[in-house]
Amino acid sequence: MNNELIFKYHEQYTKEFICFHDPTGSFKQVASSVERILGYHPDELTGMNLYNFLHEEDREFFEMNVHMPVINGVSEQMSCDVRFRKKNGGYAWLNMELVSVADESGVITGLISISRNVSEFMEMKERYEKKQSLLSNTGQMAQLGAWDMDVATGARIWSKETYDIFEVSESQKPSSGEIYSYFPGDASKVLKKAMENLANHGVPYDLNLPFVSAKGRKIWVRIMASPKIHLGKVVKVYGIIQNIDKEINASMVLKSMVRQLTKQNRQLEDFTHILSHNVRGPISSLTTLLTMLEAAETEEERIEVQEMLKLSSKSLDDLLNELKEVINATHVRGVESQENDLRQVINYSKELLQGDIVQTHATVVENLHGWDKIVYPKIYLESIVMNLMSNALKYRDDSRDPVITVETAMEDGLYVLRFSDNGCGIDLVKHGANMFKLYKTFHPAKPGKGLGLFMTKSQIESMGGELSIDSEPGVGTTFKIVFNKEKVPDLSEPILAEMSM
Repeated sequence: MNNELIFKYHEQYTKEFICFHDPTGSFKQVASSVERILGYHPDELTGMNLYNFLHEEDREFFEMNVHMPVINGVSEQMSCDVRFRKKNGGYAWLNMELVSVADESGVITGLISISRNVSEFMEMKERYEKKQSLLSNTGQMAQLGAWDMDVATGARIWSKETYDIFEVSESQKPSSGEIYSYFPGDASKVLKKAMENLANHGVPYDLNLPFVSAKGRKIWVRIMASPKIHLGKVVKVYGIIQNIDKEINASMVLKSMVRQLTKQNRQLEDFTHILSHNVRGPISSLTTLLTMLEAAETEEERIEVQEMLKLSSKSLDDLLNELKEVINATHVRGVESQENDLRQVINYSKELLQGDIVQTHATVVENLHGWDKIVYPKIYLESIVMNLMSNALKYRDDSRDPVITVETAMEDGLYVLRFSDNGCGIDLVKHGANMFKLYKTFHPAKPGKGLGLFMTKSQIESMGGELSIDSEPGVGTTFKIVFNKEKVPDLSEPILAEMSM
């Protein structure tokens, strides 16, 4: 999945266009469909700031109610209707949704806008506000029905298109109270509340809601209503209902594609960290083995160390090749899960860290009675075990030989892994709040940059898992991992995930 596919989907199936911006709003990349909608070639917008094209009456509202809330982290996404200057003069009304893009530390690095031309819809809304009849010419507009209601009597008039959307005949027209049953779940509550505010306080509404017709057809509709007020009271309500199922589906697919790209970028960043951080331990272990080789006093000792060097070198080479393959695959389909033998993963980490294990006289105890196989992304599982084993060796207690215990269990149907050591331990009362934060270290005398545990926690949580710690200074530390505690949604089926009713 890539940007080219997203833009191609836009051009063929929607009236929307997607753009990438820097945090100030300047265009960095623009879909070619903008030329069909606004008349501009993408190159004419690239590098320009979107504020230069907004109607002067809309700029402050957009900045205060959409742009700033997204940039300041108040909301990940906001939207509003704004007027955008077209190349041939005049303005087009766009429903513009702004979504923030943040790096792994939460810093917002850019923005994504998804805009849809709603000029026709806004022109109709203006006619409503001028109290012109909503029933004129609406039959010519595909999938758009008009209706009005007398508040005092409850009498209602529907256009033919409204009956078509509800899939009922004129004799089957539902009562005012029955209308809400066509909107499933919380949608009925939302519409009922909006209608009460309109009738009692004159507050207009404009909603996109799921809808089930009389024949069971599930679609999305846009339903909008405005009041006619006389002597301070709402006497009549004018409204429209529009089938926007195609637009909503297309929008959801596009948003899912954006999330998939964001997820893949995050995974690629994970692999970069794995490459820069996890390789450091094996290289240090190789250095230790080389030192041991130089200090060997007998031929027998030299041969033994040379065999360990060969094994560690091969394991490191395997790690680098595996990372290369995973990174290439992630560009195409994202990180994938597979069945892993935990014993093999532990042995793999022991081979990579063999120099440190031998030098520190460490013992690795395996109690894999709960389970020894798990379906999980292999590169993540290897990274997690490597980090925790390296962490136990790094923060050992110099007064005793390290003992690392790896234990598995099934708890409430979930796969649980405990990684225990008899090392220095950590004062959780003092450091617990910062335990897994980036670049936080707690033993100044020990090597480390505070990246390993942060990366481990991030990888576990990205797959729906949970990482916790129990530690006591001078006694040791136990890390508990609960795998797959929450189901990670399959982004290859975005509509099924988001269109559930």
